[in-house]
Amino acid sequence: SNSRQGVLLYDADSRLVGANDLAGELTGIPDITARIGTHLHELLAEQAQRARALGMAEADSIRADLAGLDRSQAHRGTRPGLGGRVLDVASDPVPGGGFVVSIADVTPLATANAEAEHRAAVLRATLNATQHGVVLFGPDSRIVVANDLMARLAGFASAADMVGLSAAEVIARQARHESGADTDPAPFVSTYTALDRSR
Repeated sequence: SNSRQGVLLYDADSRLVGANDLAGELTGIPDITARIGTHLHELLAEQAQRARALGMAEADSIRADLAGLDRSQAHRGTRPGLGGRVLDVASDPVPGGGFVVSIADVTPLATANAEAEHRAAVLRATLNATQHGVVLFGPDSRIVVANDLMARLAGFASAADMVGLSAAEVIARQARHESGADTDPAPFVSTYTALDRSR
């Protein structure tokens, strides 16, 4: 099969009706296409056994979670696969009973997301280590990131609350925070926007 997803079709009794080659690779059951008629729970037990043999500590908990799903409902989630893979697994009911399971290897995306989260955490830690309020604006003049001190100075509960706001919105919030809720922020905003930020 040329499909980029592993696909397994089960009947109303949870017995395998069909599968493609990639499903065998991603489940760790190479001969899956020859296992027509095998019950889902038997295949899950075999997957768990192979995973345990390869040192996957969570093999049994994954098997239990998958075995306990209500297959009359749609489910989707990510889970660890063999060889350090990250799999996106979806289960959907089909008309007349039964269900189809689709599996995609999303390891590159998961790795990229983890690296991005790590870089963001390092950046946050670096910004919060400084004794100055710091805010970074994107090309659209909206906040991309700020540190905790800047959030406190501007009257926000957290730096995350500032992300996406314009400079004018932050200046207005800061003016009211420092001078009172009834303060007219317009003069403060005008002073800020009059500055040449290209210098």
